[in-house]
Amino acid sequence: MPELPSEVLLVEVGPRDGLQNEKQFVPTAEKVRLINELSRAGFARIEATSFVSPKAVPQLADAGEVMAAIDRVPGVQYAALIPNERGLARALEAKVDLANLVVVASESFNQRNVKMSVRESMDQLRQVVRAAEPAAMPVTVVIGTAYHCPFEGPTPPERVLGLVAECVDMGLEEVTLADTIGAANPYEVAALGEAVRERFPTVRLGLHLHDTRGMGVVNALAGLQSGYTRLESSIGGLGGCPFAPKATGNACTEELVFMLQGYGLAREIDLDALLAIGANLDTVVGHALQSGLLAAGRPVPVSA
Repeated sequence: MPELPSEVLLVEVGPRDGLQNEKQFVPTAEKVRLINELSRAGFARIEATSFVSPKAVPQLADAGEVMAAIDRVPGVQYAALIPNERGLARALEAKVDLANLVVVASESFNQRNVKMSVRESMDQLRQVVRAAEPAAMPVTVVIGTAYHCPFEGPTPPERVLGLVAECVDMGLEEVTLADTIGAANPYEVAALGEAVRERFPTVRLGLHLHDTRGMGVVNALAGLQSGYTRLESSIGGLGGCPFAPKATGNACTEELVFMLQGYGLAREIDLDALLAIGANLDTVVGHALQSGLLAAGRPVPVSA
């Protein structure tokens, strides 16, 4: 059996990436309650919100209010998506622990996402990294459409490796590759992960998973076997990219935890607590969730 990392950081992105595409506005108090419950479930990092323009993402217009109201559990990093220096300033004011920035490998997708070229996005990223240094704000980068683009097809690996090289040149220590539209297969995930690890062995590599084609859990396992040590997922499989045709949600956190705990990993996360949180989420968002584990529950233990 291929070796897995001795430790895996499972990042819960439901409060941000999971909720951002919901059409029904989720009240601030419900967002705060969700983050607080996830904090107590054992996560070391939660992507709590985003400081993008409220016009662009109305669902997260209450980012400052959310950050001010949550109960900060010791040992938990509360991250936020940061689009630019203005967003960074808001995040610093809100006392965010970690800034996440996104650059998309596909020119077509990046234009639809932020109305900029990839080069302009990289230049903006460099500016944010410089601005974050005096405040000692850690910065991580997610490279979107790292495997496939809905408009351009398969993403050339060398293009992704070039972006990782620029991130390393900026001094960034964490890079996450995103299967933004859930089109990657385990071979592609493993091959790109191995290429990054070979060329940039000091980079802490993460994998942002979507389950559009049912590959979320198997891609996670392939990723862990090939050098990724961080997985990003959403409770209940909430989410979906607003710029990707037919895209469904993120990989389900509880399903990843179920898989990881079978390997003796992610023991710090309370799976029963996750299932209890997820059981109430459909009423919060106003629709059914896609999690098979939530629907079926844990397997019934065999009686002695």
